[in-house]
Amino acid sequence: MLLPNKVSSVVVAVVVSLCLVGSPAAQPAPLTGFDDLVARAMKDWRVPGLAMAVAKDGKIVIERGYGVRQLGQPAPVDSHTLFAIGSTTKAMTAALVGMLVDDKLLDWDDPVVKHLPWFQLKDPAVTRELTVRDLLTHRGGLGNADYLWYGQSNSTEEILKRVRLIEPAYSVRSNFIYQNIMYAAAGAVIEAAATSHGRRRSGCGSSSRSACATRSRPRPRSRRTPTSPLPTTSLAARCASSRT
Repeated sequence: MLLPNKVSSVVVAVVVSLCLVGSPAAQPAPLTGFDDLVARAMKDWRVPGLAMAVAKDGKIVIERGYGVRQLGQPAPVDSHTLFAIGSTTKAMTAALVGMLVDDKLLDWDDPVVKHLPWFQLKDPAVTRELTVRDLLTHRGGLGNADYLWYGQSNSTEEILKRVRLIEPAYSVRSNFIYQNIMYAAAGAVIEAAATSHGRRRSGCGSSSRSACATRSRPRPRSRRTPTSPLPTTSLAARCASSRT
């Protein structure tokens, strides 16, 4: 059957459009120009190197490194290069506390000493009153005490035990000062709460603690490199594993 010229033109146009939509050559790949975008961003922000991963629908679409690991050195960044992730661990720590609260293993307003009986601040009254919530909201009265860990090889426990020697910067909950030390304490609370739960599940109560100690494998004391941040991530990892 012959079609009028106007109708046939429309049919041809539709067919051509469908072909173009379905043709790989006609439709650019979703990440076309991505490398150029990263290169421009690195130049604008003066970043010597970075690693990038893009995930979609639970699958990694792209995973690669750009630039060098250290300015002036040839070693390239790749998808396995390790970077310091800084205070993003605070979000992980707070999330893990929330998970333990959901599991009824601790409460936001639990006294810190309920989980860490050895933890002390300079003021005994504040020691008794300080809560898990206070640790996470930077309002525990402690000033900047990063000198306890930055450039040092002290373990987290050693750092937290030295907090008792520091004069308070303000009265508890009256102000706030950004904290790394108190988040390390929150990480220790997570570990203590999860460990206590593990003991209860395995029948290791206070009456059989010596038997539990016999069954438990000793864990070597970790030491950090002088420039590494407080290891809240390792505490978080152990807490997460205890939930399985």
